[in-house]
Amino acid sequence: MWNKITIATILAWPFISRVLYKTDAWIHGPTYRYMEGECLLKMVNESAPDHFVKHPLWKYRGYSSNCDVVEYFNVQQQNQAEFKVVFAYLGIGALLCLMSLMHKPPKYTIAHIILGLLTWSMIFVTTHYQHENLHLNGNIMHHSNLKHDGKNASLVKTIGHGVLYSILSTHAIILLTMRLILRWHLNHLSFFDFIRIQLPCQALKIIWNLRFVHS
Repeated sequence: MWNKITIATILAWPFISRVLYKTDAWIHGPTYRYMEGECLLKMVNESAPDHFVKHPLWKYRGYSSNCDVVEYFNVQQQNQAEFKVVFAYLGIGALLCLMSLMHKPPKYTIAHIILGLLTWSMIFVTTHYQHENLHLNGNIMHHSNLKHDGKNASLVKTIGHGVLYSILSTHAIILLTMRLILRWHLNHLSFFDFIRIQLPCQALKIIWNLRFVHS
């Protein structure tokens, strides 16, 4: 029964993401410009046309917007609630898992570390494709040359519209998928131990990305 629920959840994932976006836009109200993908693409093209042209899809897709890109970039910087939730989730989760690992190390540490790094890479790549090709959410702004306090990368000073839901939903789906894989093919590995190692690996991967890739 649990496996069927897991598979159904995975299949419903694209719709769940859209519902989360729409819900947040509704909470902000009809006058708030939440996740305007067309304006975000214009922001990249006007401030960093080389990034826009190099993207494999954007130059063919184009955009339709007459927005003020600087004004909308500043709107993105106001998204502090999602920013705090993402870092609380990542930081507290990693800390609790590390404390648990110190108390009781897993039996197959190396295998779990490899899976933890691989699954976070899967999450990172999947969310990146969502942000830039399918959902067109606020993380697109890290391709622009606009800056806030000397930084322009999403998650460095703020978080773009929709990134919170993309990260949380993708992480949940990857964990559910890994649960099935461990249950069906790697049943000597503990799913609980996998989670305890995956969350710290995830935090380290994000720190690396923000410190050296989008610094």
